[in-house]
Amino acid sequence: MKNNNKKSSFSLLKDLCAIPAPSGNELAMKEFILNYIKINSKNWKYQPKIICGKGFQDNIMLIFGKPRTALFAHMDSIGFTVRYGKQLVKIGGPSIKSGYKLIGTDKKGKQEVELNLIENKQTGILKLEYKGKRDFERGTELIFKPNWRETSEYLQCCYMDNRLGIYAALKVAEKIKNGAIVFSTWEEHGGGSVSYLQKYLQEKYKIQQALICDISWISDGVHFAKGPVISMRDSLIPRRSYINKIISIAKKNTCAYQLEIEGSGGSDAKELQMAEYPWDWCFIGAAEENVHTPDEKVHKKDVTFWGYCASVYCAQPVNGKVTAVRVVAASGAEEIELQVVHAGDLDSNMLIIGINGGAAPTIGRHGWQLLPQEVFEQQLVPQF
Repeated sequence: MKNNNKKSSFSLLKDLCAIPAPSGNELAMKEFILNYIKINSKNWKYQPKIICGKGFQDNIMLIFGKPRTALFAHMDSIGFTVRYGKQLVKIGGPSIKSGYKLIGTDKKGKQEVELNLIENKQTGILKLEYKGKRDFERGTELIFKPNWRETSEYLQCCYMDNRLGIYAALKVAEKIKNGAIVFSTWEEHGGGSVSYLQKYLQEKYKIQQALICDISWISDGVHFAKGPVISMRDSLIPRRSYINKIISIAKKNTCAYQLEIEGSGGSDAKELQMAEYPWDWCFIGAAEENVHTPDEKVHKKDVTFWGYCASVYCAQPVNGKVTAVRVVAASGAEEIELQVVHAGDLDSNMLIIGINGGAAPTIGRHGWQLLPQEVFEQQLVPQF
């Protein structure tokens, strides 16, 4: 178990999970991300052009260099809207179970309530309400009460979908040279923003390919700690040649990944596939348990690798050949040592490595000399 006195390596993710951003009211998340960029982008390797504001509603786009690929991460989440009295209407597809803790804020202040399902015994129809000391104002959004839990292996809280996608996108922003990062809205409740965002990106930057940075689910074929999911299809079927290209890049870099095949589910990719312009897309993301509940659960190995980038410190054995490296993951996780799958000579101007996705055995440092002067950064997300 982790030391509770030590600050979590995933403090940013924890903060993101606590921000209310139900579909249609993503303003708080937009402001948080813009403030995070303002504070932290000075430490990024490359500075982006920030596109937001008038004409873009609550969406944000970051443009780095000469982009050919866009990374989409939706900001919104599921929840509930107060109807009349204590009646509730779902936002997106939240799990519904009596006793779930909900929170909401109206002009009278913040209130914690409980979800309450009432079944009509004659019709079997469920009535969705909340139990609280007072009525909320009509139209108030209610969200699951955040309850962050962390062990040595797992992270658990509401709204990993898609706070983890935002987290990964912000980690990519630290190192990416060429590309676009898009923080979109409304994804959980039918979409709507990507249709005009893709049009802008295509017409302004001629971008026609995308990665969807979102959350998948644990299933009979997708498991914890086996790497992020590369989805070959869900309710939509992406162009096979593009999916094959992504898989080949993952193999070339010896990245841990799992292939997913589903017949349901969707993402921001729907609006790309239905767009007037031709877009290729691939869904990539960590898998979770307890989808759309207050207890969404992911494995740290999947989260760390889904951070994409790593700082790599060269290590020199006695024979002058590099056979292992020390890695500090972009997520801020503990330093670990991984086996090098392929390496050039130390004398080379460029050292090419492949990291076995966190699954390689730990290598001892006996007879090794760490060379911090030789630090370089290996970008695990290809600039394709």
